[in-house]
Amino acid sequence: MPLHDENGHIMGYYNAVFETTQQVVSERRTKTLLSMAVAPNMQSFWSDTLQSLRLSELDFPFALLYSLDEEPRIGTAPITFLCNLQGTIGVPEGHQSAPQQGNIESSKEGFIPCFREAKTQNRPLILRKEDGSLPPALTTGLQWRGFGEPFVAVTFPLSVGNRVFGFLLVGLNSRRPSEDKSSEDFIQLLSRQLSTSMSSAALMEQAARSKAELSKQLEIRTREVEESDTKFKHMAELAPCGMYTVAPDGMIVWANTQWYEMMGHGRRPSDHYPMSFRDCIALEDVSLVEEKWHDLAVTGVKADFEFRTKKSWVNPAGDDSVEYPAWVMALAFPIKYEDGSIRSIMGCTTDISHFKWAESVQTRSRIDAEEAKMQQERFMDVTSHEMRNPLSAILQCAEAIASDLNDYLAAPNKTALLSDNLVQSNLEAAQIITLCSQHQMRIINDVLTMSKLDSKMLLVTPVAAKPIDVVKGVLKMYEGELRSHDIKTQLRFDLSYDELKIDWAFCDPSRIRQVFINVLTNAIKFTRSEPKREIIVTLGGSADKPPRDGVANLQWFASKTPSSHRKDTTSEADWGDGQILYLYFTVKDTGRGLTDEEKTRLFHRFSQASPKTHVQYGGSGLGLFISRELTELQGGEIGVVSEVGKGSTFAFYIKARRAPSQIDEGPRSGHNHKGRDKGADASTVPPAISEDGLQLDTPKYDILLVEDNVVNQKILGKRLEKAGCTVHVANHGQEALDFLRQTRFWRGNSTGKALDLILMDLEMPVMDGLTCTRRIRELQQEGEIEQHIPVIAVTANARTEQVNEAFAAGMDDIMPKPFPVAELMPKMARFTAKH
Repeated sequence: MPLHDENGHIMGYYNAVFETTQQVVSERRTKTLLSMAVAPNMQSFWSDTLQSLRLSELDFPFALLYSLDEEPRIGTAPITFLCNLQGTIGVPEGHQSAPQQGNIESSKEGFIPCFREAKTQNRPLILRKEDGSLPPALTTGLQWRGFGEPFVAVTFPLSVGNRVFGFLLVGLNSRRPSEDKSSEDFIQLLSRQLSTSMSSAALMEQAARSKAELSKQLEIRTREVEESDTKFKHMAELAPCGMYTVAPDGMIVWANTQWYEMMGHGRRPSDHYPMSFRDCIALEDVSLVEEKWHDLAVTGVKADFEFRTKKSWVNPAGDDSVEYPAWVMALAFPIKYEDGSIRSIMGCTTDISHFKWAESVQTRSRIDAEEAKMQQERFMDVTSHEMRNPLSAILQCAEAIASDLNDYLAAPNKTALLSDNLVQSNLEAAQIITLCSQHQMRIINDVLTMSKLDSKMLLVTPVAAKPIDVVKGVLKMYEGELRSHDIKTQLRFDLSYDELKIDWAFCDPSRIRQVFINVLTNAIKFTRSEPKREIIVTLGGSADKPPRDGVANLQWFASKTPSSHRKDTTSEADWGDGQILYLYFTVKDTGRGLTDEEKTRLFHRFSQASPKTHVQYGGSGLGLFISRELTELQGGEIGVVSEVGKGSTFAFYIKARRAPSQIDEGPRSGHNHKGRDKGADASTVPPAISEDGLQLDTPKYDILLVEDNVVNQKILGKRLEKAGCTVHVANHGQEALDFLRQTRFWRGNSTGKALDLILMDLEMPVMDGLTCTRRIRELQQEGEIEQHIPVIAVTANARTEQVNEAFAAGMDDIMPKPFPVAELMPKMARFTAKH
């Protein structure tokens, strides 16, 4: 302000100076107090408190924060409490003033004795350097903040009621006197704020643990509201459920934050009007809520009910973002005046969306489990029927053979006609036994394959093979059945097969064969009773994409696993680096065909085209389901096109890689891409097979059959001898080892008995097959046996673990029972050629 003389000239200026230090300090301290917000739990309280103190660098040069926790008791030992360091400000790590842990009753480390005194007095404890209560040894080396080393510190016991949860020790601003009124007020306010924040954190944790008792506590708290509405609202804001008070006309008087969020109700004044909460209810449950409201507001009775809101709920732990209806459970009761009229409606709500979702999942799982159980029961019934019928036929045929032979032997005059009739009758019975055995084998294989699929144990093993050989081999297997039903069969090749010049490919021929057999036997089953009986098999290929358009209108059954999530097995090293190929197979029949409804039931577990299918045609309902799983396992798909009265076409493709030409091991069929007849009959497929299933051109071998079952010895031995082999028999592994000492394989016995191969059973007395094979390989390593002896396991133990155990013992190959001798001969040829 300018100062003027009597002439109006400025003689000077007047400037008033005001002391604002107190105001600045007060504002800074107020900001610190306000920053200590309500913590949701105890863990957040520790971190939030330290963060608030860090923001006030000038007022708090250093700080230590400890929790007071009960030490776990052993037996009847007394309860002890430990101080655990939760964090520091301005204190270097490992400083003597801040031990990580200490017993509150006995420890002398750091400031724990000060904490012990503050706990006893249950109030802030002032520590001063001048009186020695703030030891210089504990403050030396601290990284002071603000204005430097403090002369006064305060220890705050962090308590709720009489329960102390921890301690906070802070240094005070060295430029502000600790004895003045403002500093003392700040200490008291800080103590109250810490207790309030600690109290809220403790209450919220207690509320989370006491959710189950919330309904009971609600009535108690309602009475408290009548005495102290402010206290009730404060407690309600900390509760994990929604709470509300509604007037008799439906106007919301008060509700906590949880209720607004749970209901999706707006918080603006314009959002509140009589019965406004009704607009948040799902339309399906509006009538229910109105009925319950009438009970509360008119009848005056307590209501407990569940309803859906218009909000959506997404499972936070789910892998998807599917939205489900949000469910709320409500408990409400009327508050009445003395005259009985309704004063208000009070209640609580709990979000039960997750429980409803879990309930629906359990319901679906129960229904699925019941359906699966019913399917399995139907499957067991069908399988039992499918196993018992052929078994009955086998027994009857065997009895008929024995009876005919006994009659022939007892006949006084054995004429040529009687002999011919005997041979014809027994031949028909033997053929029936063979067909029934094959049928039972298919059922058993289906069940075993399903077990492996369910256990994720079915693997695809790449082998260099000719796809055409696989197809021809299967057709040859069923040549007798096709001929017996007078079914004309053709094997054709798509132009794509010739254009790609497919010869050898890395694939899993056993899995291809399994799918092809299932599809082919299905075609035979539905064609054999039709007037026109014809099956056409087509083999094709593609190099750049799956051949999905090879048959018009063919419906492919999509894989259960998206292609982007499927593992490409052909990328592994065992598959080589040849060109990617898609091998395509179709089987077209002239059977009865399928309706659209029947097609939807195909390729499902334990499912057949219709309930009459099993009665008329047999089967377990597993074959096509397994085929679908196996094609997907090999990177392919399976599909069908069918019309009632015109037949069906089943097609599938698998992923493979081109393989270099291989040297055939043993008798194999071949094909020439030039000049091949597209309609070549399957009966032309080599190798030559005699009427009894034995190859006519099989080399003659000296074989040691190690088998304890006398019946199996006789049957298999006779079949091998009929094929021209010399068969020696051992009843168990020890006899087999004794026999080896007499052969040319034994050291120094070059003139011993000839031996080409061993057929080894696994389950035998004295010495089992695995032990015997291991001993043979040990004798080879020791030099007692001078060269490798091929050993083929002939066993009914066909599980993957059992097969792997046999190979680990030293077996060269496995021949699972039952099997036709015609399948055993190529295996023997392959290993005898090698060794």
